[in-house]
Amino acid sequence: MDTQKKRTALVVEDHLGQGMVFKAALELAGFRAVLAQNGPKAMAELSNGLPDLILLDLHLPGMRGDDLLKQIEQDYGLDGTRVIVATGDPALGETLEGKVTLVLKKPLGFSHLQQVAHQILAVAPH
Repeated sequence: MDTQKKRTALVVEDHLGQGMVFKAALELAGFRAVLAQNGPKAMAELSNGLPDLILLDLHLPGMRGDDLLKQIEQDYGLDGTRVIVATGDPALGETLEGKVTLVLKKPLGFSHLQQVAHQILAVAPH
């Protein structure tokens, strides 16, 4: 029996197709992943516990991703949680460099995300 706890990931992406691709890539990399398509759904998901990884789009309906990130930090902290920002807005993404684990520019390929997720699993403490 495998006693190692499966890592968790929260994908916050408003585009359903892209979100499903991100979720599938993370699942194949060894995470149990959940998709939230906006800020309120993401915050509701976080009430179940802080995931090991958050993959965050910056342009969300009703709340910008960087504002959501500030809210998550304020309400939950981010100790032990890796945050990957996936954005098509390089200027906004650059404002978060150094505050998050990694900023990836969209379009973001399935295999690239899977590779990054494997690397995070390899270096993250259990």
